[in-house]
Amino acid sequence: MDDWKTKAELIEELNTLRARVASLSAEKTPADTTPFGAPRSGVRDFLETSRAVVSELDEEGRIVFVSPTVTDVLGYSTEDFLGNSPFDWFDDPARISALEQYLTTMRAGITTRSVFQAQHKQGHDIWLESVTTPFQGEDGRLRTIIVTHDITQLKAAGDELRRSEDRYRAIAENASDLIAEIDEEGRILFVSANCEAIVGHSPEALMGQTLWEIGGSVYIHPDDQRPIAAALDGGIPADGEGRELEFRYRHHDGSWRSLHAKGQAYRRGDAPLRIVVVARDITEKARAQQEVRDSEERYRVLAEASQDMISELDSEGRLIYHSPTVFDVLGFRPEDVSGTTPFGLVHPEDIEQVTNGFLSGMEAIGPREIPPYRVRHRDGSWRWVEGSGVAYRAGDGEMRFVAVTRDVTESRRAAQKRQELEERMRRAQK
Repeated sequence: MDDWKTKAELIEELNTLRARVASLSAEKTPADTTPFGAPRSGVRDFLETSRAVVSELDEEGRIVFVSPTVTDVLGYSTEDFLGNSPFDWFDDPARISALEQYLTTMRAGITTRSVFQAQHKQGHDIWLESVTTPFQGEDGRLRTIIVTHDITQLKAAGDELRRSEDRYRAIAENASDLIAEIDEEGRILFVSANCEAIVGHSPEALMGQTLWEIGGSVYIHPDDQRPIAAALDGGIPADGEGRELEFRYRHHDGSWRSLHAKGQAYRRGDAPLRIVVVARDITEKARAQQEVRDSEERYRVLAEASQDMISELDSEGRLIYHSPTVFDVLGFRPEDVSGTTPFGLVHPEDIEQVTNGFLSGMEAIGPREIPPYRVRHRDGSWRWVEGSGVAYRAGDGEMRFVAVTRDVTESRRAAQKRQELEERMRRAQK
């Protein structure tokens, strides 16, 4: 219908239709048989045990039978319905929609389906789905069978699914991370719109391709193709912890970008397996980490190549690093002294000087000189060391102190011998 009819017009049309149908035959269907010719008792036994609400309308549109399940679904008894019109239980505009369906069914002689909202006897709303089928009895009179199901939970689940899909779409369209969905074959079914901003390729350029095709193309860095293939060959178990990968991806501008991706598989019932992949551009982070590794490597090479001892202490004075030259100078391996405080090896006459120097050095700005002091060798002898140190704040916010010291024992001995010789010469001259 192009325009809605008023309720009065629909009721008038319904009454006209009822009159036309009633004039077809004045005979009644035998009480012991259905319009299908089957024993009524057998059909009713089936209907009464059905979980659906099954009702039969006569040619006047009155309910002549309703299954007892109407009490479970709507809360009313069968007596509440018998002899009445089913449309009395609808509120506008549901009543108009139901009348439309009924008239369409009767006029065209076809089965129709509708979904509508009704009110339970206890006052809460429920959603129903009904299938209306016309039939003609042996007496030629038109009758109607209506099978109604309570789909409240199903509709609620569908509404929640749509809301979930809407949330997923909103997240995918607005997230800073790249979101993609692939099937069991590794074919990309969906990729978020920010794909072009992150990897420089439009979603349309990637959707429909498999990860194997992408992995074997110029998109993935050659050094990273093998790890990706190995991870995909191993599969991603449904409802597991997923898999994480870092790889380099060629941007549309030709540069290599680093991505961190996590794949999580899921399965809904008997549906095929799907994998959701969330990828993040970590190019700057990867570059910073590489710079740190390069810096640490330079520091390690410098420390191992240096003739001096390089020590790093935390704010409590504990050694957190000592270069390998500590073995050449003091006879200890780095692991022997790591985690200890070196002050226990300092000569008792020099301990105050060393501790005060450390404390003031932690508060000083820039490097400062470390005056000579004595340190005990592993063999029990005393060695003289001197050098310089500087305090700095580490990335974790903690203060550190780096000291570079050298063994000056031989030079001190030589100086002492020169001093003793000079003293003897002065005495001889006197």
